[in-house]
Amino acid sequence: VNNENSTKPHSEKSTKEIYKERALVWYKRSAEQGNVESIIRIGDYYYYGWGIPVNFAKSVERYRDAGDRAHPQALFNLGYM
Repeated sequence: VNNENSTKPHSEKSTKEIYKERALVWYKRSAEQGNVESIIRIGDYYYYGWGIPVNFAKSVERYRDAGDRAHPQALFNLGYM
């Protein structure tokens, strides 16, 4: 997976990092189709910086989107932040 936000060359990444980047692609595709669990997971990626730089503003956007759909985990995450 070629991720323009990544700082390490592919050969220096751990298997776990590569899997997280690949999963993010699928979470984004699923979120585009309205899957709330995927929207929350993308928020987690931004919050923890899994394969992408940490970005709390984008994390909040994702959690709010899922929170607007009354998802309890999203509402908890927003309250925690």
